[in-house]
Amino acid sequence: GGSSMLGLGDIVLPGLLLSFAARFDDAKRFMGSAYPTKSYLRPLVVAYAVGLAMANIAVYAMQMGQPALLYLVPCCLGTMTYLGWKRGELDELWNTPQVIIASDK
Repeated sequence: GGSSMLGLGDIVLPGLLLSFAARFDDAKRFMGSAYPTKSYLRPLVVAYAVGLAMANIAVYAMQMGQPALLYLVPCCLGTMTYLGWKRGELDELWNTPQVIIASDK
């Protein structure tokens, strides 16, 4: 049968992106641009859950172990990239977010 075991990397690597999203949201809120509906963290948590569900469905359907990152990375990184592009913040997210640097001072 299939194996549905998560490795440490399946949790840590997407977790780094989620923690970056949380820090970016907090830095924007700290600097005065409070947009509670424009969070990156909430959609990324949903995307992570969707990626895990897809990985588990693939294990069940194929009856063999699947690399979870194959499903987690496109879901999480794709969501972050799409939201950044849609909000006009993709360049800032990619090239050292100035709002994080300013909030660290």
